[in-house]
Amino acid sequence: MTETSSPKKSNFGCVFPAIGAAVLIGGGAAAYWTLNRTSSAEMTAEANAAVLPDETIAIAHLNTATFAELAQFGTPAAQAEVQQRLATLLSGLSPGLDWERDLKPWVGSVTLGLATPIATEPEGGPDLHAYFAIAIRDKLQAIKFASGLKSEAGNTAIESEYAGVKVIQVNPDQTGRGATLATMGDHVILAGSLDNLKNAIDDIQAKTTASRNAELQQTLSQSASVDRPLLQIYIPNTAAFPLPNTAPNAAKAGEPQTPPASPPPIRASVATINVTDTGLHGSINVMLNGDRELPTLVPISDRPETQFPEQTLLLIAGTNLAQTWTQFVARAEGDAAIPQTQQALAVLRSGFTSLGLDADRDVFPWMDGEAAIGAFPITSGLLKQFGLAAAVTAETSDRAAASQALGKLSEAIKRRIPVPLTEVDRKTGAIEIKEWTVPVPGVGSGGLFGYGWRDDRNVIVGLSAPAIDAIAQPAATNLASNPDFQDVMQDLPTEKTGYAYFNLAQLYQQLQTIPVGAGQILSPQTTTLLGATRSLGATVASDAPDQITLNLSLALQPFTASETPPATPEAAPNSETTPNPDTTPTPAAE
Repeated sequence: MTETSSPKKSNFGCVFPAIGAAVLIGGGAAAYWTLNRTSSAEMTAEANAAVLPDETIAIAHLNTATFAELAQFGTPAAQAEVQQRLATLLSGLSPGLDWERDLKPWVGSVTLGLATPIATEPEGGPDLHAYFAIAIRDKLQAIKFASGLKSEAGNTAIESEYAGVKVIQVNPDQTGRGATLATMGDHVILAGSLDNLKNAIDDIQAKTTASRNAELQQTLSQSASVDRPLLQIYIPNTAAFPLPNTAPNAAKAGEPQTPPASPPPIRASVATINVTDTGLHGSINVMLNGDRELPTLVPISDRPETQFPEQTLLLIAGTNLAQTWTQFVARAEGDAAIPQTQQALAVLRSGFTSLGLDADRDVFPWMDGEAAIGAFPITSGLLKQFGLAAAVTAETSDRAAASQALGKLSEAIKRRIPVPLTEVDRKTGAIEIKEWTVPVPGVGSGGLFGYGWRDDRNVIVGLSAPAIDAIAQPAATNLASNPDFQDVMQDLPTEKTGYAYFNLAQLYQQLQTIPVGAGQILSPQTTTLLGATRSLGATVASDAPDQITLNLSLALQPFTASETPPATPEAAPNSETTPNPDTTPTPAAE
């Protein structure tokens, strides 16, 4: 074992100089590296899983080659904000590190693997260990990067050899913990300790890596056909995670552990984010355990978007809320209920109770058809100072129950409004409207709340007279013809049980006009990023009783040709820190 160090010549430090050394000493003969590029097929999540240990229970895969496609979207300010955040992140890993200059030329993909402890893990160690697999897409550029860093390391790196593989430890503690890495074939492998890296090397050489995990391979195959992938996350078995609701019950040392009373609600999940022609698309596929299977869900039609104005800024639509509510209550009151679900049920019931309504009897039982809520701009009426009004459409097979609930709601509103309300019957088109108005000084009165029936099955409810009129008498063009709506929905599945749409750009502009503007609600950084978005769409579907799929489509502002994207900022010098995979914060690792 040898220890190497050199005088500090630049602000590079910590683990990336060690990566440079590992690249140089791990590739064997120099001729092996010369003009030898790694193919794109070798930078996939499947390929990187082949160099992660057998104990891996979850994977997050980042395809860095897709980053370049994001330059076609956003504003100069938004791109500068994203690049600054990237620079800050890289600075935390190694001061002065720059993505465009130092990493982009050779890093093909990065995969994080979360793994359970190895057999030799000392007592008191973390419940999960993180391993990183970095695919080298251009070995010539990797050597160029590595050659510049090895002589500038500026920190102590311990070089050793294990099973014929050169290993480098960065500032290990007395127990051997610390960033430890090696180059094997087309990958740099990074672990949190020498023992963990040895375990990974053993599995790679014995071909007993995460690639042989059948559950993991099954989840990996679900997104194999995703076009232009950016980020992919795979959790093949949530029961393997040592979380409070899934971990075995505590047992004394030497005693066998008792499995949990019931399995977690979610059996497995797969999430992906990919680049599209209009922005980003995301998909979350959740597989449920058998006792949490869903009843058959009825697909929703495209009718809701045809009932709202073209300039609708927000629309949420679903079907058979009665069934959804019944199932939600059963889960929240069941033996295997989690506290968060019980709390959510209590909050919902309390909210309706404050309006004089019983959620279980008055609100949801009659909502057995399609229902939608939307918000859109208005320029008149009682709510014109806010610039927005809201309306609801709902389909029911029990008009009597719906009318009774609306009557109770009307009485609750009258009790809560500190001014006298007048009940008015009027007609909008062919629809009879029951409306409650309030006195307006200098004007007379204005409609605050009202409802009416299109037919025996479909009711409309609106806040303010303009809202009621807008959905009672649909304009010649509706939301379905809105280009922003079309852009996000075209990337989403047509078969769905519910969907949502948000015109983010217009919502932000609308927030600026109300008494409490967006600047008082959102941070300047968030406001900058929001300025790069156009609209967001989402769909929910269930292809099988044990599966739920959420799809998201985010349309971004196109980067105009007259604007020049800002240069990627270099990270400011920072105190040297060594990213230890076992201590770097992750959602599940300690």
